[in-house]
Amino acid sequence: ADLHRRYGPFLDERGLTTAQRERFVELLVQQGLAREDLQAAVRAAGASGGTRGVEQLRSQLYAPITRELRELLGADGYQAYTDYMRTIFYRDGFVARLVPEFSAAAVELSAEQVKRLIQAVAAHDHPERVRPTDIGTRARIDWEAVVREANRFLDARQVAVLAEFAAPQTPIPP
Repeated sequence: ADLHRRYGPFLDERGLTTAQRERFVELLVQQGLAREDLQAAVRAAGASGGTRGVEQLRSQLYAPITRELRELLGADGYQAYTDYMRTIFYRDGFVARLVPEFSAAAVELSAEQVKRLIQAVAAHDHPERVRPTDIGTRARIDWEAVVREANRFLDARQVAVLAEFAAPQTPIPP
């Protein structure tokens, strides 16, 4: 259900049939399971998660899934999917938490401002690997840089809301 909700707008935009939508979600579930299996194997072996060998193995595991996603979506649709994945990560993980703050302060964001805020958060992400055996990374947002950039597209009251949110976040050392 979460994957349907998360990717629903993208699938609507692409005009996929119900059967195609179901297959899309099935493929994402398969990819998630492959990722979990790979992560478990890397941890069990005590291997470094960020190595070329691990990434090659991930590519091999994902290859049939990626191939079918490309067939399902078409070349331009697959590119749109990868763009959407990047955007949704920052929208759901960060900007969605901020929207109620702007609303509570009666300084709602326009759709364009939300889009630009997502872009600013993405641009100032400095991912880090938490454990050496992790195959993925955790986002580390430079909130001070996001606030500086937001001065270009938010008004002063909106920047104040963003700055208040950003203040208690862990700063990234210079």
